[in-house]
Amino acid sequence: MEELLLQLATFFPWYVFLVLLPMGIRIVIEKAFGIRHEVFSLPPPSSGLAYETAFRGLVLATLYYPFFEELVFRGAPLYIFGYWGLVAGSIVWTLMHPSWQLQYLADYPTWKKLLFTATSTFYYACNAVFYGMMWLAGAGVGAIIYHIGHNLWLTLMDMFQEIEV
Repeated sequence: MEELLLQLATFFPWYVFLVLLPMGIRIVIEKAFGIRHEVFSLPPPSSGLAYETAFRGLVLATLYYPFFEELVFRGAPLYIFGYWGLVAGSIVWTLMHPSWQLQYLADYPTWKKLLFTATSTFYYACNAVFYGMMWLAGAGVGAIIYHIGHNLWLTLMDMFQEIEV
């Protein structure tokens, strides 16, 4: 447990530099060009969020996705193919995110879609470097914990805006 806590503390500055800072840059650029992140919310904003939907979304985003993504796109490729497996899995993980998010930008002009693709790919590539560094350092469990924590606070922020009282 002490080793895990040390790993988490050691990688925290990298989390700030490779996850939080790129997220801030991405948000500033996208807001400046009118790309709203609310379009990724399901159900649509201001339609209310039922408890059942919120609970399902929270469990998926904070438990299932981090475990699945870290093990399938980084842990297994690293274990099976080594460093280059980790790189390949991280590239797939990086491109997977903007590819599913673009469906919500169907009404946007092409230039905004291209801008979104660039900013989103930049952001997820920085994330992939962070999580990949952790796996390479033997801190795969720490990478999963960071991924869970990151998804948790983002998901809760979205849900607190939409939850039905």
